Amino acid sequence: MSTSTRTALIVGSSGLVGHECLLQLLSDNNYARVTAITREPLDISNSKFLNVVIKFDELYQYAESFRVSDVFCCLGTTMKKAGSKTRFMKVDYEYVMNVAKLSEENGAETFNVVSAVGADVKSGIFYNHVKGKVEQDLAQNKIHSINIFRPSLLLGKRTEFRFGERIGIVLGKITAPFYIGGAAKYKPVQASMVAGAMIAAAKQKKEGIHVYEYPQMLSLVNR
Repeated sequence: MSTSTRTALIVGSSGLVGHECLLQLLSDNNYARVTAITREPLDISNSKFLNVVIKFDELYQYAESFRVSDVFCCLGTTMKKAGSKTRFMKVDYEYVMNVAKLSEENGAETFNVVSAVGADVKSGIFYNHVKGKVEQDLAQNKIHSINIFRPSLLLGKRTEFRFGERIGIVLGKITAPFYIGGAAKYKPVQASMVAGAMIAAAKQKKEGIHVYEYPQMLSLVNR
């Protein structure tokens, strides 16, 4: 039985990376308690698991849940699911920044967030612009260690069918040998590897802001 007092909070555990992150945290003896904030209850039975069901527009009512060692933010949607740029911005920017602010206010040691390859606040691509804006504004946060992860196409078992993503996966496998040098960051990546890299980075607790693309994530999980 673990004697660790380290605790974790995961936000966005219904997504591909978030689900993998939750499973890995629950099986990690370095963590004594793992809390998941969700909109719907999760069917998970584990002695160290706590599920807090919330409304994200009322996030500040659940500030006590953020009194943890490490926060893992895996929130994200798609333009198709969001239905509008305004709604997309609300989920991928506003909610994420609210999670970061609450993490800071409640003394989290690390904040680990999923962004995307190509994130750039100056980008003309709306998706990349929003991700870049999150990264830019996180620089104002005073959490000891902030880790930003930029995966390309995510691989893993989804509950929903995404035609475009399926095509991307097939093409990704065909073109895999060409993802070398500077192009390595665009290589499709297993969600489980991203989750493992997030947890590994959290354990390091390196001061400052750190960005991890495919090569750096691979290095983290292979240590």
